[in-house]
Amino acid sequence: MSTSEMTLFFVMLAFGGFIVVAAALLLGVWRLVTGGVPSSVAAFIGSLRPYAIGFAFIAAFISMAGSLYYSEIAGFDPCRNCWYQRFMMYPAAVLLGLTLVTKRMILAKIALAMSVVGIGISTYHRLEQQFPENVGGACALENPCSSRYVNEFGFVTIPTMAWVGFALVIVFAGFALVNDRTSRSIPSPASSLGDTQ
Repeated sequence: MSTSEMTLFFVMLAFGGFIVVAAALLLGVWRLVTGGVPSSVAAFIGSLRPYAIGFAFIAAFISMAGSLYYSEIAGFDPCRNCWYQRFMMYPAAVLLGLTLVTKRMILAKIALAMSVVGIGISTYHRLEQQFPENVGGACALENPCSSRYVNEFGFVTIPTMAWVGFALVIVFAGFALVNDRTSRSIPSPASSLGDTQ
C-alpha cells in the first residue's frame, strides 16, 4: 500500500476513534445532567467492560504502529514533540499489553497517567501546527513541529491522530479502572454471609 492509502486508513481509524470519544463524553454529560443513563445503554456498556483494557491496548498499539510506519517506512522525520508523544504512547501500549496478561490494574493506571500527559503534548503540538507564529519554540529549526506531513481534510494531522489514540486509552482504561474499583468495593454474597455468622 502507498503512503497516501495508509494515511487514509489511519485517518478513517481516527474518525472512528473520535466518534467513540465523543460518544463517551456525551454519555458522561448526560449522566451528570440526568443522574443516570437508559437501562438499555447501561446494559450495553456493561457488556463492554470486560474488554475495555483490550480496546485500550488496541488503540495504543495502532497509534504506536502508525507512528513507526510514518517514520520507518514513509520516511517522515519525527519532530521533538512527536518524540515526546512516543515516549508516552509506546510504554502505555506495553503496559496495557502486560495488564491483559497479568491482570495487574496498577499497570493500566500508569498507562492512563501517561496518556493524560500524552494528550496534553498532542494538544500543544496541534496548536503549534495551527498557530506557528503564536505557539512554538519546542522544536529545532531544521525540523519544526509546525510541519504537516499529513493534512487530511484540512485538520487531521499526525498529532491529531495521536490525540485520538491517547483519548481512546483514557476512555477505555478509565472505564476499566472505574469498573475494577467498583467491583472491589462491593462485598460478595459469600463475604456478607460470613460477616453475619
